[in-house]
Amino acid sequence: KLSDTLAGGTLAHNANPLPSQTFSKRFLMDANVDNEEELFSQLEDVRVQLEMELGMERFMRAYECVRQLSEAEDDDTDMGKELEKVLGAEGDKYFIPIVHLVTHDDNLYTADD
Repeated sequence: KLSDTLAGGTLAHNANPLPSQTFSKRFLMDANVDNEEELFSQLEDVRVQLEMELGMERFMRAYECVRQLSEAEDDDTDMGKELEKVLGAEGDKYFIPIVHLVTHDDNLYTADD
């Protein structure tokens, strides 16, 4: 359950806090990608799928919540509650793919600096 994942602080401490069966195969990426263009393409495919399923506004709100949670020094319970509200009952299905996008986006933009 998403609330259990957030309560355990797993966002910052565990790359795969949810059982694999909780999110669809369409959100999985190939871990053996050896070039940046292919990785970018896979990330964009996941982003588009999430935007289609969640809607642009809901996706952007969830993305921002995850980004803020990843930057928080401690567990931000208000942001966690907001994320649960935004994602609703299907939060488990979307949480990990959004975490992957936030992490890769952060790495991409940090590497460019």
